[in-house]
Amino acid sequence: MSGPHDVSAAALSREHIGIEVYGTRHVLDVDTAHALVDALQEALRQAPNLDF
Repeated sequence: MSGPHDVSAAALSREHIGIEVYGTRHVLDVDTAHALVDALQEALRQAPNLDF
């Protein structure tokens, strides 16, 4: 698994998703993968409004 930003994901089965982020591989169950996507989407929605 490799992508333009060193982040990729693939369905491994009906129950598991594989993700690789900068060379570190993880296997998540589908429910955890959905929760991660939801959390990332929320963070991306908030990011433009943050001041540092």
